[in-house]
Amino acid sequence: MRILSATNRDVQQAIGEGKLREDLYYRLDVVRLHVPALRERRSDIPLLARHYLQRLSRIHEKSFRDFDEEVLEALMVCPWKGNVRELINVIEQATVLNQGEIIRPAMLPAHVAQAAQQEPADQESAKDSGVLPFWLTEKLEIEKALQASDGNVGEAARKLQISQATLYRKVQKYGLERK
Repeated sequence: MRILSATNRDVQQAIGEGKLREDLYYRLDVVRLHVPALRERRSDIPLLARHYLQRLSRIHEKSFRDFDEEVLEALMVCPWKGNVRELINVIEQATVLNQGEIIRPAMLPAHVAQAAQQEPADQESAKDSGVLPFWLTEKLEIEKALQASDGNVGEAARKLQISQATLYRKVQKYGLERK
């Protein structure tokens, strides 16, 4: 038998307060994994979103296959206080309540759409301060390199000084198109 447990609480504090038995903790604490919050690993969002869209489309017998680029950008800037569960709920809501092959911005719940509308102001203030989030800088530079090379991945990879394989992974990660 294997037991997998998770918590969002401070385990040592819970032991100190008598809310968690210390002997039970040490029986469970064989392999510890720390998974950062979704907002700390935004580059995972397109991959996770596409995975859950395929899964939920199959479960709910829908024909959705991908997201509009604006939707992916909105998902990337949403704060995701509910972590991956919130992302799944947003995708499921859009899937259940709509029809089509592409999830469009109008299909998103209001809080996700609002986060996307606030993003440009945040991005402008970040530009004013001279600091952009790393993931956004990387995405923008990849887009610029792909445009400058007319979608030629080999040429764009040379301009970015990375391998083609790395660029292909990043293009997929950010949901970019190689037009």
